Amino acid sequence: MSYSVLALAMSYSMLATAQPNRPARCADLLSNRSVWGGKAVGIDMSAYTEGAFQWLGCRATPEGTKIPGSCAPETFFCEEDANITERFGFVWNGATAIAFGSTDRSDTVPNVEQVSACHGVGSIENCKEIDPTYVMDADGDVPCCFDVGQKCAAPASNQVGTALCGSLGYLEAQFIVQQVTFNNPDPTPYCPVVTLNDDPNGPPVVSDFQKSSGFGRVLVCTGVNSPLPPPPPSPPLVSVCWQVQSLTNLRDFDTPGQKVWCNSGLNASQRKADAALCESYYATTNTNATA
Repeated sequence: MSYSVLALAMSYSMLATAQPNRPARCADLLSNRSVWGGKAVGIDMSAYTEGAFQWLGCRATPEGTKIPGSCAPETFFCEEDANITERFGFVWNGATAIAFGSTDRSDTVPNVEQVSACHGVGSIENCKEIDPTYVMDADGDVPCCFDVGQKCAAPASNQVGTALCGSLGYLEAQFIVQQVTFNNPDPTPYCPVVTLNDDPNGPPVVSDFQKSSGFGRVLVCTGVNSPLPPPPPSPPLVSVCWQVQSLTNLRDFDTPGQKVWCNSGLNASQRKADAALCESYYATTNTNATA
């Protein structure tokens, strides 16, 4: 199920106060910068969310070794338009679209490796071990978040997805969510997720820093929320100017009532080449007079 950004106007406006001039594309977002000291691949959204939401992606150890329970960097992808159909089987209607996330899966419960997120610290460079109590373990992993800038799970709600897609210049969003199975002995095996903040005076996205039962594995953004292209130029007010432009010999145009008003004189060639100049000349010249 997708959600319209119009239905979440308040949330969207909180997260992105200015729309991008065009929808963000994979080349604008993909990042291989280190997060929390490990090798990583993901998307950097800092510039599009005014620093509210930094990063969504997959992280490995500093040496690049896969971390159990976390998606491997090489499984993170970003696809556009028709390519999304090929990967997910979505019916593409020709609209501008983007999708990003991980294909990493395992055969163990909860059977999908977590996609991680960083929020609330302005830029991706601040997704690091700042707090002296937040340190990397011997296996190269970092703890789940208990503060901003730390490893949370990717958002799991379409409401957050719509706000994020809106900040990227798209109208609708759909999160493909991984949810824990009902028979899993641990009902909340994932890190805390990021949610929208109901307090208009606070940051736009927050977390309760409580372990979660699901996370967003893939986010699909569709439609376009960026300014429409400018309309084509209006046809000239005086059709005779177009006729003048088509003439090989400017003096061929000498019909009754027009009297070579726009096809002779010192600036005749310029008037032929520039319809606006021709119209301006027409507006200030008696049509029965020669140039």
